[in-house]
Amino acid sequence: MLDPLLLRSFVAIIDTGSFTRAGERVHLTQSTISQQIRRLEQQLGCPLLDRAGRQVVATAEGEKLLGLARRILALLAQAEEQVTEGSVALSLGVPEDFAAGEAPLANGSKKAGVLITMSNDQNTSTIRGDNGISVSTSAATLFFI
Repeated sequence: MLDPLLLRSFVAIIDTGSFTRAGERVHLTQSTISQQIRRLEQQLGCPLLDRAGRQVVATAEGEKLLGLARRILALLAQAEEQVTEGSVALSLGVPEDFAAGEAPLANGSKKAGVLITMSNDQNTSTIRGDNGISVSTSAATLFFI
């Protein structure tokens, strides 16, 4: 089975004409993009890109894959959108002094069905609000949004 991450990198290379610009587009390094294309070419048993000139272009086999890859990625995005419709995931990194205390959002929202999670690699505890809202907290030391 073809890995969607490999297909995404392949499409990005064709769209940008460059391994470096493709890496920037999909937030990967140029060397990671190169490894992914090597894996995809090995998996399919044929060269997908012509790297001879300054601009990277698809081979005949690459052109065949390109249309299919675009459709596969569009279908995956559509499936994810339909399945997750109405739900939103939000990840927050919070300072330790905030996460260690009572989370103000536990009783602050009137919308049922909301789950707010603040966590890191340390122990996690859950606070349940009166309105059915759960807030998981921990002593967070990571600051990623």
